Amino acid sequence: MANPSFTPESMDDLETKVDLELMKDLESMPDLKTDTSTRTPGSTSSPSVKKPLTSLDILCPTPSTSDVKPPKSATALFLEGLHHQIVTTLNARDFDSPILTTYLDPNLTAYMEHTTAPYVTDRTAFLNRYRTMAAEHPNYRFELAEVEASVDEERGKALCFFKLRIWGHPEGVEREGVYVNMWKRKKGNWVCKRQNGVRGMKVGEGS
Repeated sequence: MANPSFTPESMDDLETKVDLELMKDLESMPDLKTDTSTRTPGSTSSPSVKKPLTSLDILCPTPSTSDVKPPKSATALFLEGLHHQIVTTLNARDFDSPILTTYLDPNLTAYMEHTTAPYVTDRTAFLNRYRTMAAEHPNYRFELAEVEASVDEERGKALCFFKLRIWGHPEGVEREGVYVNMWKRKKGNWVCKRQNGVRGMKVGEGS
């Protein structure tokens, strides 16, 4: 997956706005934990400890010398595909779709940059924002540019990082936004419990 092109402002906001609760979940994910190398037998030197991965490390990873990636789990592929379905459903203005009522938790909360409290505190309010936006801006739509899921099957938690391209708000302007969705498994069903977002600059600005 190509690395997203983020503005410095977006990076700074994302680093500061994803709060401690979300970062604790990040660090506890099996493939996102701090990487501590083992000590060589007979060596007296201390093991080298790498810096813990942050949300920016995941969204803007350092290029690797190898292009080989481990295969994704079935759950990760399912959640990434589900994000595409949700975006398609919202763009179709199908706000009563079973996709939304099944996979968005009734108590879904959402946070945006510069907020210390959620701007919506349940699924109904979350979807009503999209209803209002669609009514006021008929050309409002968005596209899922990238999505990456990290799953902790044992704890029944997952984080999905994704980037949206957004059109029609305001009219004639294309913007980008970066988001993190927190998922939990409840009675065998995965539901989105929380969203953190950072609005990006207009496409082409800062280039």
